[in-house]
Amino acid sequence: MRPIWVAVGAVLIVVGVVLLYVPFVPQKSITVPASQGPPDYEVGTVPGSSLTGKIPVAFAWTSSVTVTVYGGTCSNPCSNYSELSGIVVQTGTSGTFTVQQPVGGTIFVGANTSTGPAGSVSVKVTTAFSTLGSLFVIGGVALALVGLVIRPKRATSALGEAPPPPDEMGSPGF
Repeated sequence: MRPIWVAVGAVLIVVGVVLLYVPFVPQKSITVPASQGPPDYEVGTVPGSSLTGKIPVAFAWTSSVTVTVYGGTCSNPCSNYSELSGIVVQTGTSGTFTVQQPVGGTIFVGANTSTGPAGSVSVKVTTAFSTLGSLFVIGGVALALVGLVIRPKRATSALGEAPPPPDEMGSPGF
């Protein structure tokens, strides 16, 4: 029984780590305008909790014109650019990047064009399932520890332990 507890715990830990770190849960898509000058931006938040204190958020973006896309996070609601951390800057007509949103913090996505016509950027957002991943890791560690700590049951008869079998040769068994 012990190896089963440890194996189930290990599987839960592996599944939990994947849920903690791999963004695969689709969120609503957003459109960010892009014009010359300071970037137009969208600020949002991904709810949840995480053992790591951060929630991975992935962005896949496309635009019909060449743009510069900015991404980042804030520990609290973003009120200006100086509060951003983990800043990602990409230029082109498409790209992908991931940021680590602090639990309770916000994410920032902005875009502008350096020259040329104004446009817009379509952004598909996906997140990790950090809350469930955290629960799986905690549960997996608990099950693995239970499997390592519990003692196996010994087989006993209804009246107690059976006496050792007699030696076939009749020797005292030294």
